[in-house]
Amino acid sequence: MGKPRVVMLAGPGDVTPMLYHELSARYGALPVVMESPMSRVDFLRRRARRMGWLKVGHQSLFQTAVAPALRRRGRRRIEELLRTHELRRDPIPESQIIAVPSVNSEEARAALRELNPEVVVISATRIVSKATLGCIAAPFINLHTGITPYYRGVHGGYWALHQGEPERFGVTVHLVDAGIDTGAILAQRVIEPSRDDNFATYPYLQFAHGVSMVAGAVEGLLTGDQPRWRAPAVSGGLWSHPTVLSYLRGRRRGVR
Repeated sequence: MGKPRVVMLAGPGDVTPMLYHELSARYGALPVVMESPMSRVDFLRRRARRMGWLKVGHQSLFQTAVAPALRRRGRRRIEELLRTHELRRDPIPESQIIAVPSVNSEEARAALRELNPEVVVISATRIVSKATLGCIAAPFINLHTGITPYYRGVHGGYWALHQGEPERFGVTVHLVDAGIDTGAILAQRVIEPSRDDNFATYPYLQFAHGVSMVAGAVEGLLTGDQPRWRAPAVSGGLWSHPTVLSYLRGRRRGVR
């Protein structure tokens, strides 16, 4: 078997199998360098160092008390999106998975060097370090559920609606650099959510449009036909998880 043209650098998450099956339909079975999930305690500690325990506590309350109810309410809409856009969530074949402790581990870098692909697709990982990004010459690309550079970080579509900017609800495919969602844009699309969508379904609506965009960007990079452009320089735009209070403020303005 020759070297793979495309490799995924991934973490567990619903979008990872969707991307895998979309790409494997075009390029055949491809290796997935899969990191172990970060422990909840470590995740909270890291976030608290940046934002403080008070805010992180309020965010955790939203994630445990509000988000599950929204997901239950949006279950039918999520299934509709998956069916309509023919997105697959069945597991990635175990034979294609290379397990590593972290995408920033030496094990991950060694796997990438050995595979030596032409393109690396990132999915649902922690922030990728400069050492990992620089370990091979291939471009790393990412599907971001927001319009960069205005809504970087997490839940970009939700925050665009929350801030009264529905024209910036969408998805971006971009090159990955040392910043957070700051790499050159490869593709971008504005999407209009329906009345059936809410906080829990927004990402699936964005995945539904974005998965094929990633495949298109990969093809363009492999052929050399992929246009790139640098996002305009703007200040701010890095968003985090909502709290119960911020969600209720959005609800009063009609944001589900």
